Amino acid sequence: MAIDFLSQVAPKQAPFITGNYFKHGKNIAFGWFEKEQLVGYIRYCIQAIGLEQKTPPLLFKGQVLTEAKINAFAVHQDFRNQKIGQKLQQQVIQDAKKNGCSQIASYSTYDKVENYTIKLKLGFCVQPEIQPNGTMGCFFLMKL
Repeated sequence: MAIDFLSQVAPKQAPFITGNYFKHGKNIAFGWFEKEQLVGYIRYCIQAIGLEQKTPPLLFKGQVLTEAKINAFAVHQDFRNQKIGQKLQQQVIQDAKKNGCSQIASYSTYDKVENYTIKLKLGFCVQPEIQPNGTMGCFFLMKL
């Protein structure tokens, strides 16, 4: 169901849940349903901080710090501006805290205005960047 939803609503995100990108950690997903139809979806992976950057895990007081890395997020166009995306992001914040994560991390390209607007409203910090291929995007972090 989630694969079909992402393939239709956010096709560039589908490989992040079907490929090997986040097979290394525990993946947790939440859906938002209206009349038994999936209209919003978010998924995150609990992983060691530093793993994606190919650095040793970050330790604090001898413990590996973990993050909740959001790897898929979409709301069907017909259901946007109804706070569904905000509620899904809030669910990740609550769940990541419950799972002992130190932070939430996410990445989005500049063209995803609704996505980064939600994150900024919720208190995420942002670091813009330009990838080697010229893609402009932002890294988002929230300390938990």
